[in-house]
Formats: sequence, structure tokens, C-alpha cells
Amino acid sequence: MGKWYIFATPKHILEKKQSDGSWITVQGGAPNYFYGQSFRVTTPGTYRVKYYIPTLKPSPLCDGGGIQIVDELLHRIGWQGWWQDIPENIFYSNEVGVGPTQPEDINWSFIDPNGNDLFDPSQQVVMNTAGTKNYTAYWLAIFEQGGLNRYWSQGWTNGQIPGDQINLTVNASSYFGGFQQIPVSYKVQFAITNSCNTGWTNLDRTFAVCPSGMGCRASVGENIRISPNPAKQSFRLDNLGIADNVYTMTITDLSGRVMKLFNNIDQQEFDITDLNKGLYIVNIWNGGQRIFVDKLTIL
Repeated sequence: MGKWYIFATPKHILEKKQSDGSWITVQGGAPNYFYGQSFRVTTPGTYRVKYYIPTLKPSPLCDGGGIQIVDELLHRIGWQGWWQDIPENIFYSNEVGVGPTQPEDINWSFIDPNGNDLFDPSQQVVMNTAGTKNYTAYWLAIFEQGGLNRYWSQGWTNGQIPGDQINLTVNASSYFGGFQQIPVSYKVQFAITNSCNTGWTNLDRTFAVCPSGMGCRASVGENIRISPNPAKQSFRLDNLGIADNVYTMTITDLSGRVMKLFNNIDQQEFDITDLNKGLYIVNIWNGGQRIFVDKLTIL
């Protein structure tokens, strides 16, 4: 009698994404009644599983009726189902990349309205992973750069990247105390890998927690840019417009100490050969009002 439960088994189909965004069937179509459905692919690409939920198969003899299932003694033991190709009965898994990861498959950023990756001690730090392709596992680790030089890792996590967003403060709060140790910066290492972990790609980014009172959440100038950043011997301030205004610039460390001061700026390139390697904060002032703040990494 147990054999009749097979009529309630979902049907699975493996689909592959094409360059134009459409999907084609590459495997599946018949249910594997007792062991579920498994697929094996050898061609790199983006895949998903399309599965059909069975519904009651109507009887051709009467409206609203179904096809009964009976045993050898003609005892009714259930109703026969089928897999209709209609939207309400079709569901899809998450998309998964198969094959070696590529550098262009990973792209993420911190969720920071100011766009300078500088955070106050009380602010939560969240990363947006929406630009990263989903593979079968992802890695997340945080390195404290300064202070106690602590390290935290979630390790390799199988499955889909959660919700396009990962709250780093929540993930590392038990270890780092919610990023309250200052002055310090943090390197976030984020990586994706294929099912065999034979090839993985990571993209590391750095954020800083600023001492209270520094006002790291001040607005960033819309057009001013530090270039290059990271820098080695010097950097420029693009789009500053020095001919129109008188500016003062400070370069501070993460404790707020002023390491360099430039009054009445009349140039756009600045020498930093006397500063040690590390992370600094660049502030630009005009008439006592700060108009720009951003981080500068010196290599």
C-alpha cells in the first residue's frame, strides 16, 4: 500500500541561465519517488531548480471529482495527483553558480549613507552583498587592524548568502564588543566558493570606527575625491576648486590626533612621505565649517 504515496512527490527540473537572462531545462522532469532529486553538472554557469507541487488530478468522468487510488482489494487509499504547468504550482530555488569563481562574480559594499566607510561607535555596520553571485558556500571574516588585533570568522557557510545583507555588528558583537574598541580599523574578508571548494574568490574592504566627537558621519562633499586612494607618497584632491575658496585640511589618525595640517590650500597634490603606513582621516574645512571627510589609506 505504501507505494501509492509516490503520487504526492514534487517533480524537479534543473535549469541553466542563458546570456540573455532566460532559462533552459538541462536535466530532470521525472520525479525520483523514494530518494528525492539530485543533479550533476559539469558545465560552469548559473543554475536553479524548478519544482512542481502536485495537485489533485481531476476525473474525466465528473466535474470537481478526482481519480481514486485503490489497493488490490479495491479499498480506497487516496487520490491521484499530477503536476500542472501553472504558476501557482511552480516554485524555484535560489540561483547558484557552478564552476570556478571569477573576480567579477563578487561585488559588495558597506551600507553607509555617507559613502566613506567611516562609522560612529554606536552605529551598526552592515554589508550589502546584492552584487555578488551566489555559489554553494560563502566565507566571512573580520580582522581588527590595531588595538588588540583580534580576529573573528564565521568560516565557510553552505547555502545562499542571507537576504543580500549581512549585519557585521551582530555577527562579531560577541567577539569585538560591537566594534567599540577604538581607535581601530577593520578588514572584512568576504569570499565565495564552488561546491568542492577548489576555487574561491574574495573581495576585502576596510572600514573604521571613529572616536566620539570626530563627527565621522558629517556629509561628504559631492564632488571632492581623494586620488589615488590607497596612496603611497602623495595624493590629490580632485574637484576641490581652490581658486574659489580658502580651505584648511587636516590629516588625523584614528584617535583624532592631527598628523598633518595644511592651511590656505593653494595646491591639489599633497606629500605624505613622512606618514607611516596605515589608515587616516582627511578633513577639509572652509570658513570654520567642515565640507569633506573621508578615509585615506597609506601603503
